[in-house]
Amino acid sequence: MKNSEYPKFSELSVTNPVCRPFYVRKMDDAVGNNGKPYVTLTLYDGFSVMKCNCFDKTVRMMNEEGVNEKGIYVCKFTKNDRGYTNIESGIKANIDPDIKVSDFGQRIEQDPEELFASLIKGLKAVRDTRFGEDTLSDLAVKLLTDNHDEFVRSSAAISMHHEQEGGLVLHSHSVTNAAYHLSKVYKKLDVELLVCGAALHDIGKIKEYVTDELGFATFSPLGQGLGHSVYGIEMVEQEAKKGNYNEERVMLLKHIIASHHGELEYGAIAKPAIPEAVLIHCLDDADAKLNMFEKIYKDLAPGQNTEKSMFGLDTKAYKPSFLE
Repeated sequence: MKNSEYPKFSELSVTNPVCRPFYVRKMDDAVGNNGKPYVTLTLYDGFSVMKCNCFDKTVRMMNEEGVNEKGIYVCKFTKNDRGYTNIESGIKANIDPDIKVSDFGQRIEQDPEELFASLIKGLKAVRDTRFGEDTLSDLAVKLLTDNHDEFVRSSAAISMHHEQEGGLVLHSHSVTNAAYHLSKVYKKLDVELLVCGAALHDIGKIKEYVTDELGFATFSPLGQGLGHSVYGIEMVEQEAKKGNYNEERVMLLKHIIASHHGELEYGAIAKPAIPEAVLIHCLDDADAKLNMFEKIYKDLAPGQNTEKSMFGLDTKAYKPSFLE
């Protein structure tokens, strides 16, 4: 039986239990208010992530029972009227020969190499030698080319948007492509600065995250402590030292990376202070949210709202009735 033929986690409700194979992404020990241990399981069905708890257990106990991270298992899930997910009859090893680890991979539908090649082509097309022979375009192309393997594989996030193998190159390409086309509308923008800033705004994520064999990202040992904006700025600084780049333009490029989250409370190091930074912040935010809608719509019936306000959107998402 193929993975797509099993009921999805998203179909689980109080009146509709779900029995299916799943992939264990993570197992975390925790202690309840009563002092008793429990394990929080982060599970994936190939479509969405779900968390549930196993009470009076520790990770070590579950390992001894044969349940481990990065394994495939099967059980029956139920949901009580308080919204909590429960496991019935224990977790068993998967015995369906048609279910493979690859069924639980998260990868973009597009060819990441084609997206990367298009990104490099676009950067070369906006090369501007008015400020010297070493241009921002050259710097951006060199940075991306030197980090090609990590850039095309990396997820763009741990959750929320583009959290899949190839997500970073897809997100970066979308933001860059949109920025370039909008430069035809807002003609006073510095096109090279805009396009290079768009292409590099998230490059620090190759250091912030580690993307596993299924496309899931986790923080690198120092990733959460520094963040991708700091890493991205450092990468630009290190590359800039190798050439004779215009100092002010390099500073403005770093400013775009520092400010692309827009507001300090959302992780920006600085607020956008130039038009190019404002536009890249807006496009970054828009592309992330549009990707979130794509995922939500896969499991949402036409003419319906999500049950809860969606994190990152701060509202209940609605799917128009005329969409499939």
